[in-house]
Amino acid sequence: LIYPCYCTRADLHAASAPHRGEKLVYPGTCRLLSAEERAAKEASGRRPAMRLRTREEVISFHDSIQGDYSQNLERDCGDFLVRRSDQAFAYQLAVVVDDAAQGVNSVVRGVDLLCSTPQQIYLQNLLSLPHPIYGHIPLLVAERDRRLSKRDHDASLDALLVRFGSPEAIIGHIAGIVGLAPTTEPATPEQLLSCFSLKNLHGRIQIAWI
Repeated sequence: LIYPCYCTRADLHAASAPHRGEKLVYPGTCRLLSAEERAAKEASGRRPAMRLRTREEVISFHDSIQGDYSQNLERDCGDFLVRRSDQAFAYQLAVVVDDAAQGVNSVVRGVDLLCSTPQQIYLQNLLSLPHPIYGHIPLLVAERDRRLSKRDHDASLDALLVRFGSPEAIIGHIAGIVGLAPTTEPATPEQLLSCFSLKNLHGRIQIAWI
């Protein structure tokens, strides 16, 4: 199910259709290359990445926060990387093997990774590994739904400590604005346990950082 892919990032952006605003669907450019074509590309100096074949299959699961989610791997994703051209293992394979090795049975992460989960379930099925329970939480975003990032100097802990005065004040403020606490008063994670509920998270809505 694995084959070498010689496409560069520029090739992918030129040939792939954007999916869900960010994700590119791999068009299968290198899937059917002949042995001669592969040899020619390697002779030109291109180092291949390794892709996993997908098929016309719908992968569905129930997310603890987002509800039911499905993805047709061939249509919505295409063949995806399991090893990069620099020989590092790609995220999808690494996280699946790592979670299984550590016995992880519950995964909580940002909703921006929701669309990666069907690919990971596909790998788990191929490798006969168990499926964790997944929960994808909404993102804190800046103005106009801009994703927070370190390169934009967003929400550094040092700046937040200066603004709020203590770790408890930061935690309480975040808990309040995302609906995990009734107020934005200072609080510790332990104090928030008594009122914690997944139902208080705002589903698919991204929450603006205030």
